[in-house]
Amino acid sequence: MEPSEAQYLIINALTTLDLLGNTFYDEDSGNWYINTPSPVLPIAMIL
Repeated sequence: MEPSEAQYLIINALTTLDLLGNTFYDEDSGNWYINTPSPVLPIAMIL
């Protein structure tokens, strides 16, 4: 499964704002797992 355009837009926005740490894309489920420097949302999954 390929990443959606919406997922790419979110990843690019977080990268531009320097809010993206590590990322992992799970090809089987189509989900991105990300780390951010935010204490409120340090780990997230982008569906």
